[in-house]
Amino acid sequence: MRKEFKMPFLKKDASSCVLARWACEPGDVLDPGDVVLEAEADKVTEEITCTERMQISELLFEEGDEVSFGAAVAVCEVMA
Repeated sequence: MRKEFKMPFLKKDASSCVLARWACEPGDVLDPGDVVLEAEADKVTEEITCTERMQISELLFEEGDEVSFGAAVAVCEVMA
């Protein structure tokens, strides 16, 4: 099933963060708990992990881009 991977809300008082680093690339298969990306908000970097087995189809932002919380950052295929 095709699905968007969205940037989670990291801080209550902010509306966006910087996509600091991708930990995957298109074609990679990730398991629950694997790191998808690192995001920076207010000089704090957090690892964003997946919650289900998925294969990355497309990355929608580049490293260094500002991303709004809740925005789709990647497209993936959820695997059973």
